[in-house]
Amino acid sequence: MPLYRVVSRSAGPELGRTDSYRVEAALSGPSGMLYSTIPSDVALGDLVDGSGQLVAKNRSALPLDRQDWWRLHRIGRNLAERHRIERAVRAWFDAEGFLDVTTPAMARSPGLEVHLVAFPVKDRFLITSPEYHMKRLLSAGWDRLVFHGRAFRDDEAGHLHHAEFTMLEWYRAFAEPVDIMSDIARLVAIATGRERPWTTLTVRTAVARYAGLSEREDDPERILRALVEHVEPALAELGAVFLTEWPSSLASLARLNEGDPTVSDRFEAYLDGVELANGFGELTDAGEQRARLEHDQAERRAAGLPVYPIDEAFLGALEAGLPRCSGVALGLDRLIKIALGAASLDDVVAFTPALA
Repeated sequence: MPLYRVVSRSAGPELGRTDSYRVEAALSGPSGMLYSTIPSDVALGDLVDGSGQLVAKNRSALPLDRQDWWRLHRIGRNLAERHRIERAVRAWFDAEGFLDVTTPAMARSPGLEVHLVAFPVKDRFLITSPEYHMKRLLSAGWDRLVFHGRAFRDDEAGHLHHAEFTMLEWYRAFAEPVDIMSDIARLVAIATGRERPWTTLTVRTAVARYAGLSEREDDPERILRALVEHVEPALAELGAVFLTEWPSSLASLARLNEGDPTVSDRFEAYLDGVELANGFGELTDAGEQRARLEHDQAERRAAGLPVYPIDEAFLGALEAGLPRCSGVALGLDRLIKIALGAASLDDVVAFTPALA
């Protein structure tokens, strides 16, 4: 039975009688508001059932709008819609034959990318991504994997960032980045309820068109600054965009492009100006991967950042053999925020970091 809070009430005599009163009330519940007649001793903030009968007295001394349930009721419809979207997403992956896996929340080695900061937990770290574990599974022979769970990044906060967030990460063996981009387009349609036309731009084209840089620019710091300051605001006007062929200096864990090794098989998806997903045609060469991880460690050391250990089990999986594959990490909270037209991630999660 749904439960409600009394958020307004007004008493008056029953029609034709002077010795009996009725109390009309507005009741707020997780699924919205309804109006009911309640007993005269039921006060503002009390918990009632759908008929208006008292379930529990509210004995909090705080004003109603400062009590925890007030905010939860305000976003109740969003939480119900989030549930619907997540069920539809899971159903799509099930229909596609993906194995839904749970990887460790704590690991000896988080992502080593310079812009990531991990939460330490004793001798481990909360994962910034399940990528290393997912690739170990790929090496063991699974060809379609999806992770639907929590990831953690210590330096992220804002209306588009939470330090703890829901990540949707998936991999397809024998697939190319274009196949993963097709997956993203389908999932966006499922979440938003409509198909979107997608524009594809290379990073070189985007920084030249919107930031005035040379297409031959190879300084990663200048490229990243141009992307943040000029390209991303411009992409909002294009709606749904795939930004492809990232320079090799920004390849991260992506393989270099076979036709042009100055760029990589990395792509990012943007929706209405919001960075939604980061994907790779995955690097499978263990030697090259080790060299990149060591380079990341050196950059972190030079910048005075924590230097995380290399995941030798991950490199061992590459050494044992990984099929040609592609994968992507998508911020599910962001997709749901966009789908529901919410102003902030705070409006699509039950408990914000500040209220956890």
